[in-house]
Amino acid sequence: MRPPVPHYVTARAAARLERMVRAELTARKTAQLRIRERINRLDQTASRAESAAAGLVGSWRAQVEAFSWRTRPFDGDMTVDAAWRRHPGTPTIFAQHHLPACSGCAVRFDETLAEASQAYGLSLDALLGELNDLLDPGAMVHPSTGTP
Repeated sequence: MRPPVPHYVTARAAARLERMVRAELTARKTAQLRIRERINRLDQTASRAESAAAGLVGSWRAQVEAFSWRTRPFDGDMTVDAAWRRHPGTPTIFAQHHLPACSGCAVRFDETLAEASQAYGLSLDALLGELNDLLDPGAMVHPSTGTP
């Protein structure tokens, strides 16, 4: 429905003005549609990039974790629990140093090998030396899964 035209505007001028307004509105709608399409494409691209990045980060973390547990030697900052689960021969070494009950100790999750050595009057260097002698690549066990 057309809006009323003032009496001083001729019909020809009104028709011309209406065509100009419609053309401008069409151009603006077309521009808006193009902008919306471009935004949608950018959103899709961003989503794909985020997914790819998340996959790469997850893969990277898994590789670092798999590499580090295999190559990292026993050290004084390692918790007693991590050391206990690191290698199947660890309990034997602990027993030789008169620490046979570490697997059931309540502080094993927080206490480091250095702290345990100090608390029980053991030589940290001797304990670490014996533990690190266990690190034959074929005999190592993953601390989380218990598998090589």
